[in-house]
Amino acid sequence: MRRLRRNRFQQTAEMNITAFMNLMVILVPFLLLTTVFSHLVIVELNLPTAKKSTDQSPENIPLRLEVVIRPDRIDVIGMNRKAVSYPKKQGQYNLSGLQTLMKNIKAEHPDHTSISLLAEDGIAYA
Repeated sequence: MRRLRRNRFQQTAEMNITAFMNLMVILVPFLLLTTVFSHLVIVELNLPTAKKSTDQSPENIPLRLEVVIRPDRIDVIGMNRKAVSYPKKQGQYNLSGLQTLMKNIKAEHPDHTSISLLAEDGIAYA
């Protein structure tokens, strides 16, 4: 009889999963968002190869042409030769000299189509 009484007061315990559910509600969106941001951080780099070329003649070197606009002159840099400057004349840039130089460079390098145009601080874009 004593045995029966002990079993009558014993109740089945339920698992309280509220804390676990709260953790999942926070953790799942956080993990999904961080995977999206990790894909946005990937940067592709085009690094040069480790090969050293022995025949680096001026014809084989790629043309990197930069036109720098300064308050008092225009500089053309990177033609695999000495930089060229065109100072202002009567407050105006020497665009005819620059145009002649660009035509000469295009005649020497007909397949080249890119140029870097750099303006110093204080140069108005108009």
